[in-house]
Amino acid sequence: MGQNCSGMAGFPDVAMENRAKCEAIFMSCCHNQMSSASCDEGILLQLNEGECESSQQLETCNSYSAEKECCDCCGLGIEAYHEGMACDSMSIRTPCDHAFEACCKKTKQEFDVTSMPTMNPCSDSPCSQGCQILGDTGGYECICSQGYRLALNGITCLDINECVELAEPCARGQSCSNSPGSFFCSAASGFPCPTGLRYNPSIGRCEDIDECAENTDDCTSLEECVNSRGSYTCQSLQYTCSRGLRYNAANGICTDINECLEESHNCPSSSTCFNIHRGYRCQERPRCASGYQVDPVTSRCIDINECYQNSEACPEGQRCENYEGGFRCARRFACGTGYNLNSVTQDCEDVNECEQRLHRCQRNQRCVNEPGSHLCENCESGYRVDIRNECTIDIDECAERTDTCTANQICYNTLGAFTCTCNPGFNQDSVHQDCVDIDECNPDDGSSPCLPNQMCINFPGSYDCQNMCSYGARYIYGTCFDIDECAEGTHQCEDMQECINQEGGHLCRCPLGYRLTRSSSRGCEDVDECTALPTSCRGGCENTDGSYRCLCPEGYNLSENGYSCNDIDECALGLHSCDQEDQECFNTLGSYKCRSIACPQYFERRLSGDQIQCVKDFDQCPTEDPACREDVLQQYAYAAISLPSMPYISSPIRLLTIDINKPSFSQVTFRLIAGNERGYFTVQRRPVHSGKVRANVSLIQAINGPYSTDLYLEISTIKSKQVTSKSVIIISIDIGAYVW
Repeated sequence: MGQNCSGMAGFPDVAMENRAKCEAIFMSCCHNQMSSASCDEGILLQLNEGECESSQQLETCNSYSAEKECCDCCGLGIEAYHEGMACDSMSIRTPCDHAFEACCKKTKQEFDVTSMPTMNPCSDSPCSQGCQILGDTGGYECICSQGYRLALNGITCLDINECVELAEPCARGQSCSNSPGSFFCSAASGFPCPTGLRYNPSIGRCEDIDECAENTDDCTSLEECVNSRGSYTCQSLQYTCSRGLRYNAANGICTDINECLEESHNCPSSSTCFNIHRGYRCQERPRCASGYQVDPVTSRCIDINECYQNSEACPEGQRCENYEGGFRCARRFACGTGYNLNSVTQDCEDVNECEQRLHRCQRNQRCVNEPGSHLCENCESGYRVDIRNECTIDIDECAERTDTCTANQICYNTLGAFTCTCNPGFNQDSVHQDCVDIDECNPDDGSSPCLPNQMCINFPGSYDCQNMCSYGARYIYGTCFDIDECAEGTHQCEDMQECINQEGGHLCRCPLGYRLTRSSSRGCEDVDECTALPTSCRGGCENTDGSYRCLCPEGYNLSENGYSCNDIDECALGLHSCDQEDQECFNTLGSYKCRSIACPQYFERRLSGDQIQCVKDFDQCPTEDPACREDVLQQYAYAAISLPSMPYISSPIRLLTIDINKPSFSQVTFRLIAGNERGYFTVQRRPVHSGKVRANVSLIQAINGPYSTDLYLEISTIKSKQVTSKSVIIISIDIGAYVW
């Protein structure tokens, strides 16, 4: 400590544009043990003024200034954000870390529009397991865990039965058992296990033989026996790994031993083994309900197939039927007709067909149950049985049409019988006991039941009063109603015309896009909408029969609304002819243009978003050409802007915004040097936060298209009245021939 930090090496191997960063980091390391009480003041100085000159100057480690350090590191954090670096990328364990990260995040909150929260379509999804977002579309799709597949509804995940769908899921002599999301293999008693494994009847599967523990290996005294599932390896003692690790001769490093996979763990049968680095852990399996057992692979509760495990689960003469959580015993031979099997006693019991409504008795019969069958007894005339099998329900002969009434009589139901009375308009004939019609039009007193100007017409059971209504009207129930010629098809309209009913007549109207023929006023002729509505289309207009169609000039497509025209981007769709090696396609309204962009010598071609840049590569400058390195022109950039014809504008229209990082102690100028001979455009500098310079290129005069120009914008950096760097942006501006 106490050494002059500013007198250290000048970093000759670091590029000029990165030396300021290296110097700030070096100074921070020099002052690692200094106090940081003034750090917050340095952060505020950088955020508010953008410069650190007003803070205490850093001379030696003893005259260290935390304010100066934090001010410089805050500037590095702001610059890191604009260069796309992470805000936590600085880690030198000094107060510089805090200033760097705080200013980087502060800048991100103020200027990074991508930090705005976005909607997560998976937050409210109905997916039963997993959900994943489909890019930037705003949509999602449901996904399933391993061992499951998505159902046809696209939401539910169904278990995959590996035991059925896989060709050979288990080794020979093993049985496959499916479980939710997985399966496991168990060796049946009496079948041999693979080499290196031994059948364990207590767990019902093959387990590893530890040859090393049982001293059945053939390792020498200079080798160490290391057990593995189904085998073992002999490792030279000169390579010693820590506990839980094994030497890998292929790569010469110690790798973790999976004790669970190799079954070299000491977990009890009631727990599940989980491998961890340099060891393993045992986790107790859950306790399952009656009829379930723990899956040794997944540690989940699965159903016990009692019928498979115990061939004598049911008594002789019955078959075992397994179900989730238990089993049942069913009789092998069915009971006879009229009997059912009692699931508890396994006895055949009589079926009461009368109570269970399994009989075949008619509605007017009473059911009497007998062992294995039943009888049907008739009820008294006019009655049938109820739900209690008693004859108490009256038969409605009128509703069931079993009465003997004539066509001129009305049936009335009574208990156990029915009666017949005459219909309205009929009287009982005392001689023949039949119903005869009443002539209402010729009553005994000579009066008429109809209104004046109406004619009474008698018919069986009633009469009708008819009158003479006016033309186009019809008499209904004593009133004259208009006749709808359109609905009844009695109109005089032609096929193309629409019929509109009116009181006492109708009108014939032509459909949309047609009008009545002026000569006859009966037929319909087409309306020329292009002449009648000349402003209905943005482009051209073509009249059609009964309608019209909007057209667009070459280079445009008709939009979905049917009248606007949208520009065709020939460059994006590959419809251009810019095929030469150095040509670039620039889209314009209604067309495109090919521009040859060849970077000068010692310049490198780059793409930055939609811009094409030619950036000078100083490393390519010959050592014998010092003028190459001293040339201040460092970059060309090309941009394209297409606008519709603008016959008039009310205020300036901003076309392009340029943001430049302002170097310390420097000034940045913007100047249009070519392409603005008519004064249509201007460039204006706008104030922004400290450390940045912004300029807007705007249109300030109306332009009638078509018109095109290449606008050259020169950006110069001046320090101590000397131009230190210069860039030129060539803006290709094209004004279309139309105002859209």
